[in-house]
Amino acid sequence: MRDFVEIPKEKLRLLFSDLLKGYCFSNYQNSRVSIKHLTYSDIADVDIKYSYYLEEAKKGGVPTAEEREKCLIEEGSWNANKNKQIKDYYLFIDGMRETKAKLFRQSEVEQLNKTIKETETKLKELETEKFQLLQCTAESFASKKITEYQIFKSLFLDLPDDKGGGKLLFNEEEYDNLSDVELSVLVNLYNDKLIFFNERNFKRVALSNFFLNSFYLCENNPFVFYGKPVIQLTLFQIEVFSHAVYFKHIITNGQSKPPNHVLEDPDKLIDWHNASQSMKEQIDKGRKPEDMVGMTSKDRELLGIQQTSNPHDKLIQAAQKKGAPLTAQEIMRLQGVL
Repeated sequence: MRDFVEIPKEKLRLLFSDLLKGYCFSNYQNSRVSIKHLTYSDIADVDIKYSYYLEEAKKGGVPTAEEREKCLIEEGSWNANKNKQIKDYYLFIDGMRETKAKLFRQSEVEQLNKTIKETETKLKELETEKFQLLQCTAESFASKKITEYQIFKSLFLDLPDDKGGGKLLFNEEEYDNLSDVELSVLVNLYNDKLIFFNERNFKRVALSNFFLNSFYLCENNPFVFYGKPVIQLTLFQIEVFSHAVYFKHIITNGQSKPPNHVLEDPDKLIDWHNASQSMKEQIDKGRKPEDMVGMTSKDRELLGIQQTSNPHDKLIQAAQKKGAPLTAQEIMRLQGVL
């Protein structure tokens, strides 16, 4: 499980600006450097390198994660029950999300969100414990080397271009000769700059007015929006565009307009959309909102359901005005029978 660092709302436009360029700037040894965002072509190269580093580690006698885990279980530092618990947590979270998608009462949705968050916290604790134990494996070695390689291929003295041009900050020999301390500085520089480039913030960008104002003009065509073939787009650009297509579908095809406070939060918008769809299914089956137990005025307002008048309200008001119980004849007259 990953924690997403949320960027302040007022800085979303700056994040989008970097995303559009396909790179961002940072400072290294009092000089400005650019950090290129990866494309699918870059990822293919990274995957090849990862396989190479993994095989090199295995040939050098470094145990795999599976072999290391087996040893940990034998010595009692880890146990198979914790693996099962991790798997069960994932299944439970998936099940809760499927259940939540079928609910329309906000109190139930909020309770499930709370349960999901609590379970995710427990899952993260277990996975962190396992990750810390599974150090010094072939996979951890390959991951470390590939992170360093990825940074090497991302840092430029000038501006990178779509075809992989531009002058890298280091050549291979220079990079290979960097000390651990120097590598650590570069890793921190890279991570500090890209920490806000995550799914949560990409969804927030995709829902922002400054993004949607242009996006609605491109007819869901990434080439029209970015002016580049998809193969040349960065992974970040593709992810934001995909979220925008989905959110546009929700907003334009919903049974009602999402409230403003919902439009400011992608997770709330998705919950609102699922609740609206669930409500529509109930209505299509012949159920009326006023007959659904537990529906509150907040639920009706959120889902855009008009509050229907209670047929007994007229009788109650008439009795209160009269100051005495209504006769059978008066009741029938009020109901239109007479």
